[in-house]
Amino acid sequence: MTAWKYTINGTTLRELTKVYESKENCAKCIIELRRLTKKCFDMLKDEDYTKDDFEDLYYLLDGDDEICLMEYNEMLEYGWHYATELVNERLEEFYNLCDAERIWIK
Repeated sequence: MTAWKYTINGTTLRELTKVYESKENCAKCIIELRRLTKKCFDMLKDEDYTKDDFEDLYYLLDGDDEICLMEYNEMLEYGWHYATELVNERLEEFYNLCDAERIWIK
């Protein structure tokens, strides 16, 4: 069993991911994901090896909520077909970082 170093509250993110099929809900999910990413970054110590990765993800998420609200052709310019595709990619990155740093999302 994994020994978790940190814990954050991911209740809002979990609720948003249950109903994120609409563009608006995808944007809300990205906003919450960015908030949690910042929270993780702030909580990590300088010697934690994923701290810089959390900072990179935080800046990567900047503007993703706006991309989620774009029309299909506009989204293609950024390399995304659907808002859900973007959210799923960012969620995967976030969860992988949390696992690597042993952050429990309760």
